[in-house]
Amino acid sequence: MQFICPVSNKKINETTARFTAFLSFTLLIVFFVTTIEIFLWFLAVDFFIRALAMGKYSLLAALSKQLYNITRKSSAMLNAGPKIFAARIGFFLCAAAILFWYTPMGSISILLLSVLALFCFLEAVFGFCMACVIYPFLYRIVYRSDFND
Repeated sequence: MQFICPVSNKKINETTARFTAFLSFTLLIVFFVTTIEIFLWFLAVDFFIRALAMGKYSLLAALSKQLYNITRKSSAMLNAGPKIFAARIGFFLCAAAILFWYTPMGSISILLLSVLALFCFLEAVFGFCMACVIYPFLYRIVYRSDFND
C-alpha cells in the first residue's frame, strides 16, 4: 500500500498540530464523561474552521500556539495539506455524530466519536496522522485512479 497525502502551499508547526490534536482528544474525553453537548458542537465548529484552512480563527489552534510558545519545544514545519484533510475528517465525524446524537441511534454517535478520539490520540502522542492512511482510499474512489500497491 502506498501512502499519499494531500499537499498544500501552507506550512504548519508539527508541535502545534500535535497540541491541537491533544486538546481535541481532551474535549472528546470531557464529552464522553459529561455528555454536555456544547463540547461536541464546539469541536465541530473548530474542525470546520480548520477544514477551511482558516486555522488562525480556530480557538484550539490559537491555544496550541500559546502552549507551544510556553514550552518552546523544537519543532519542524510540515505541509499543512494532511492536517487540513484531517480536520475535514474530524468535521465529518463530529457532524455525523451530532446528527446521530439526536436520534434513537445515539450509540452510533459514541462510536464515531471514539474513532475520532483514537485519531486525535494517535496524532497527539505518536505524531501518526490517520489522514494519510485514509486519503489513498478516498483518492481511488473519487478519481478511480489505479496506482501500484
